[in-house]
Amino acid sequence: LKDVKPMLHNLDCDVIVLQKEGDPFITRTGEPIYKFTVADKTGAILLSVWGERGQCIKNGDILRLTNAKGTLEIGALRVTKIRRLGQDTFPFIEKPNFSEQAALELQQQQQQQQQKHS
Repeated sequence: LKDVKPMLHNLDCDVIVLQKEGDPFITRTGEPIYKFTVADKTGAILLSVWGERGQCIKNGDILRLTNAKGTLEIGALRVTKIRRLGQDTFPFIEKPNFSEQAALELQQQQQQQQQKHS
């Protein structure tokens, strides 16, 4: 997960689901987007799962994501394959949380740009 960068496409990775992040967001078209904190041995990141597939994902699930997209989080779009590999037996660390780090870096860049234009 440490190599996830904005605009990264065709991301393949194995992760463990640490927790579900609240209720799903419903798009204008009525499609749910579920959010989970997932991790591997390099750190944690948010995973957004589009569609009803998110209902089946539970804490402790070990997932293989194929053809996902990286931004400030991992996006499991409709074309992303999600395969459950098992449960609760996957080495991981919770820190650093790359979603939090990326959001802070983006905020710092925006503040620097605002200072340059002031």
